[in-house]
Amino acid sequence: MPTDRRYPDSSEWVRSGCENNSRSRTLTGAFSYDRSLEGCLHNFTPAGTLPLRPGSQGVSSFRMAPVADTHVAPPACSQRPLLLVVAADNEARAVIQGLTGRAGSPLPPMWTPLHIHSGIHLVLCGVGKAPAAAATAAALARTEPAGGFTAVLSLGIGGVLPATEASAVSSVSSVSSGPGTDSLWQARPSVGDIVLGDCSILADEGVETDSPGGFVSVADMGFLPFTGHTGATAADPALLDRLRSLLYRLPPVSGGHTPACFVGPVATVSVCSGTDARAAAISARTGGLAECMEGAAVGLAASVFKTPFAEVRVISNRTGRREAQSWDIKLAMATLTRVSQAVARLAFSDR
Repeated sequence: MPTDRRYPDSSEWVRSGCENNSRSRTLTGAFSYDRSLEGCLHNFTPAGTLPLRPGSQGVSSFRMAPVADTHVAPPACSQRPLLLVVAADNEARAVIQGLTGRAGSPLPPMWTPLHIHSGIHLVLCGVGKAPAAAATAAALARTEPAGGFTAVLSLGIGGVLPATEASAVSSVSSVSSGPGTDSLWQARPSVGDIVLGDCSILADEGVETDSPGGFVSVADMGFLPFTGHTGATAADPALLDRLRSLLYRLPPVSGGHTPACFVGPVATVSVCSGTDARAAAISARTGGLAECMEGAAVGLAASVFKTPFAEVRVISNRTGRREAQSWDIKLAMATLTRVSQAVARLAFSDR
């Protein structure tokens, strides 16, 4: 494992190891460290788990399932930081800008938690489930002897899923500022809107079959990620409530778009939905409002370490047929920066 060392009275970080990693970076003196402001979140319960398949009633059909007590929760501490897990370089830049107010800051080394803002650390994990789970687990394992992180937040962009009969449209917490006119997209988030995940679901771990049921999840086949975890992680209720209050009414971003905040499931996929048929299948299977490639994997790692978890996605595009996806990365990144400004207040809101 790479190792970090922070000098006691300096913002300098030294990273050793992974000399042959082409993505590794060395960061020196880029971020200040203010111990007097480091805070934490209180009264958060460990991440819960949910069964993989929702029923026809959307979010309300999920039932909490216990997690085997195979790990000891970190002891309470008044200065445990919040960990943000971000996948891609452009997402990390937007988040760092929101937290620090500075554009163009150097990126942290891959897989290395870095103190970015008072009470907040960020780890750049890379795209996909495997690096997301591994980077999160490595960060949590590294800090567990010192009390660990107070919570883990998977943060980034994602694609909105179309509505289906099984989709959790009723989970929307506010009306989107500008949904498309197509019936599949009515009451769904628009590009530039926010989805706050009340659960994060491993959506395509399993086997496709010719049977009437079609997809069969690994959990349905009896293979669980770990004892008691069935493929979906519930957001911590207290963390979810705090995020909802911070994100519900954000000010407009560039171009005048006012982000609406939706609450509902987020599907985590290995293969993004680039056809209408796949987008409809993922939506029907999970009841998800959006899909991404990391959230549920981050949630799985948080569950193993009994650390509160939540996921926030800014919509960058529609899923489905590629030529109709209506991408707007610039708007999504502007909203992600705005979301990060709100997250910066999270570390102090419950002190």
